[in-house]
Amino acid sequence: MTRPHQFDNHFVKERLLQDFYFFNVGHEVCWPNHSFGPTVKENYLLHFVSQGQGRFQVDGLTLNLTAPSFFLIRPGERIFYQADDKDPWEYYWLGFDGTQAENLLTTAALTNDVHSGQVIAPETVVTLFEKLLALDLYQPANKFKAQSLFYGIFSHFESSHTPTVTSGNSWRQTYQDSFLLYVANHYSRSDLTIAEISHSVGLNRTYFSQLMTKLLGRSPQAYLKKLRLEKAADLLLTTDLSIADIALQVGYTSSQSLSRAFKDYFGCTPSRYGKNA
Repeated sequence: MTRPHQFDNHFVKERLLQDFYFFNVGHEVCWPNHSFGPTVKENYLLHFVSQGQGRFQVDGLTLNLTAPSFFLIRPGERIFYQADDKDPWEYYWLGFDGTQAENLLTTAALTNDVHSGQVIAPETVVTLFEKLLALDLYQPANKFKAQSLFYGIFSHFESSHTPTVTSGNSWRQTYQDSFLLYVANHYSRSDLTIAEISHSVGLNRTYFSQLMTKLLGRSPQAYLKKLRLEKAADLLLTTDLSIADIALQVGYTSSQSLSRAFKDYFGCTPSRYGKNA
């Protein structure tokens, strides 16, 4: 018995979340041989095949897909897809875009040559889609819920390809970014150590120090010292705090230890630095 045709299609304009966002969500139970295209899309579109089967053509490539699976359409690709004549597919879809969309797809091994893949826990994905479709997407209060469901859905799509790093520096950049964020949030602690930071990212301390030195042009300890002293200099110019209070705010245990390090770095004492400004 042929299932009744169902069609839901919702669009929402996103103005705040520009890195990776959805603007369209829908669901369709297709008739036998129901087709779409040939056409070219201006945004990304991902279809989750929850039941049945069909074929997807993209730039001359034909893929025969069976549930549970997905197929991905990129901007500018010439596409055509059609439900099977005996077991037509049912699918949900997401239209999405964003300044980091392609980069995020690549980190998930959905590189330009990947157009389909398998779905982890398809029952869960159906539930997430139904929750997203049930939301009033035109209420600003639901923006975080909708975006959360969008990310949750995306986390269940898996390429058959092994994730690869597209840039030789991206993994190094990740460790560097983590180090800079850690230091920026903890430099005021006098007990902060490089061993603690290296442990937080899961690297051996010696290797981590060598890596940061190569990336930053100075040792991580030297970077931490530089940051603390520059923060101290800024406080000297913009506040009336005592040198002792500034020392505590930038991770030094006493005004004397700050003064020694400050003079070594700037060539003058903190008090003279403040007067000369």
